[in-house]
Amino acid sequence: MGLAVASLSKTYPGGVRALEGVSLSLGPGLFGLLGPNGAGKTTLMRVVATLLEPDSGTVELDGIDALRRRTEIRRLLGYLPQEFGLDPRLRCEELLDHLAVLKGLDDRRSRRAEVGQALERTHLADARGRRLGTFSGGMKQRFGIAQALLGRPRLLVVDEPTAGLDPEERRHLLDVLAELGSDVVVILSTHIVEDVAEMCSTLAILHRGRIRLSGEPRTLMHALAGRLWEAAGEEPASLPPKATVLGRRRQAGLSRVRVLSDESPGEGFCPASPDLEDVYLAALRSSAA
Repeated sequence: MGLAVASLSKTYPGGVRALEGVSLSLGPGLFGLLGPNGAGKTTLMRVVATLLEPDSGTVELDGIDALRRRTEIRRLLGYLPQEFGLDPRLRCEELLDHLAVLKGLDDRRSRRAEVGQALERTHLADARGRRLGTFSGGMKQRFGIAQALLGRPRLLVVDEPTAGLDPEERRHLLDVLAELGSDVVVILSTHIVEDVAEMCSTLAILHRGRIRLSGEPRTLMHALAGRLWEAAGEEPASLPPKATVLGRRRQAGLSRVRVLSDESPGEGFCPASPDLEDVYLAALRSSAA
């Protein structure tokens, strides 16, 4: 069982095609959805979270039709949108308790236990009495995950959760998501390649509304082995047929250009070891061709 998305398409008024035939099959664990801004990630997350109606396609969670049985599905999922508002005057545990009531947790004793568990799982137990206005950015994101965990969901959808966080807060949040991924389907939607490289066992790259590539990071990186080249300085004036410049990186203050090619791009180029950023950029360049 798990999440099954089949042939999802969505076009907004004005002809903007956000999704085109998107299909995914996910089991428990962390799944990375990578793509640049405007790729269709948020649209896909909102459809999966039953907040947006697609033009066509299906979404099933544990065999339940998410588009026809929305109320039932909403009891099985937690959603952390890219932006969510919090009243800075409210205390952490107070708001979680209120949100738990809205999710249908009417029994006070069981609700208190579930709120406590959500605080523990997101490492916020020591801050339960603090006002939300005193929280750091990372703590607010962890609070967002805590509210998404209420009701013990089978699916957790988080949209750009580490955007704007400092390195320590980012690491803390990713550790929380990793702990949750042991028995829940977690979709991490982001444009930050490093987050997916560190945390996700499977991924898909979405660009211009379509899935361009999917699989295990190690397998996708291995597919570029022997075809990636790097040299110091600027890109060469001419390249072999079908060669693609992936971009430039700086190492110790020096600019280095990376090229995808079946043969050496020319003098000064040496074989390079591919990483997930190379996979991501190669997929984007291919879809833009």
